[in-house]
Amino acid sequence: MAEIKLTYSGQPKGHIGPRPQPINKNESCVFTCADPGTFEIEFLNGSPAHSNATKFDKHGSFVADKPGRFKFQCTFIRPNGTTVVVGGPNDAELGGEIEIGL
Repeated sequence: MAEIKLTYSGQPKGHIGPRPQPINKNESCVFTCADPGTFEIEFLNGSPAHSNATKFDKHGSFVADKPGRFKFQCTFIRPNGTTVVVGGPNDAELGGEIEIGL
């Protein structure tokens, strides 16, 4: 299972590690966060998931069955209730990116 690690307190914010993170086709994927609180991920240029879902939360997982590069936005909700958004369709800062191989 591929683990896609996230942070709102590190630099850069969002995806931890190489961008894009390589993922094998048909591999199960899960998002995790190094910081407390909850989060939601939204893929911005289509879905890599078998289900075609574009949004995933702290407990979401998916099977990556569509090859290509997929950028995503991260929305974090800290324990104190404040929201941190990283990346977006009009944001120069990338929340994260994965690349599904053939």
